[in-house]
Amino acid sequence: MKKLADYALRLSIVCVAASGLLALVYQNTSGRIDENITKEKLEKARIVLLGRADEIKIMEYEGTEYFRGFAEGKPAGTVIETSGAGYGGPVRVLSGIGTDGKILDITVLSHKETPGLGSKAAEPAFKDQFRTKSPGDVDTITSATISSKAVISAVEEALVMYEKVKDAR
Repeated sequence: MKKLADYALRLSIVCVAASGLLALVYQNTSGRIDENITKEKLEKARIVLLGRADEIKIMEYEGTEYFRGFAEGKPAGTVIETSGAGYGGPVRVLSGIGTDGKILDITVLSHKETPGLGSKAAEPAFKDQFRTKSPGDVDTITSATISSKAVISAVEEALVMYEKVKDAR
């Protein structure tokens, strides 16, 4: 019995030490991770605005973050992150919207869709349709309808959000 209590005490000490070390590492790296995520989104925001913006500002509307691109001090477009319910989980999409309210470009930030099927929703053959068609007219991917609809839903949500923030300064 004494041996069991000794093992339990040792295991508890190891668990407390490991938990403390993990918390310390998280505390020291979480800020940098958040900065890197924001930096990546800003880079992708430039891409989905098709190079129309020379400056991108992080904006906020009712607790939701979005990006506004400016060219020579004037609005050049808006970038909004949304997500749709995919087959494997959320599909996060960044939508670039011109000042006329039309989609300039989109990029899929993350997904857990089936490789070779649902993952095709992140490929140019699918996502480039949004440049010339409204979301309701985009052709879905055969055998990946749920993934396609997740992206379409996310883009539609971005357009709704755009209507709310388009005049914000």
